[in-house]
Amino acid sequence: MGNSTTPPNDINSLREAGVILQHFCESVASRLRDEQKKGRVVSIYPRDTNLKSFSRQRRLQESTNISTEILKVAMELLEDNYVFQYCHLDRLGFM
Repeated sequence: MGNSTTPPNDINSLREAGVILQHFCESVASRLRDEQKKGRVVSIYPRDTNLKSFSRQRRLQESTNISTEILKVAMELLEDNYVFQYCHLDRLGFM
């Protein structure tokens, strides 16, 4: 399960990306709970304004359907792998 978006404005900071990721995590966690499932891997796939994209993922120690646990890992992945001062994002995906 996942989500992605190309917002009307570029994503200029980790804080702005965090708002989008929080929405994604809450949506995915809710769908997991509705289906009585849990996930074990968190993946992000951002694309910058130069149309360069990458993906990063991390396996969780335990499966979860709790949005705050998923968000923490997604934010760590983005913070550890992207520097907003060089180029902004124009798309952000999450799974």
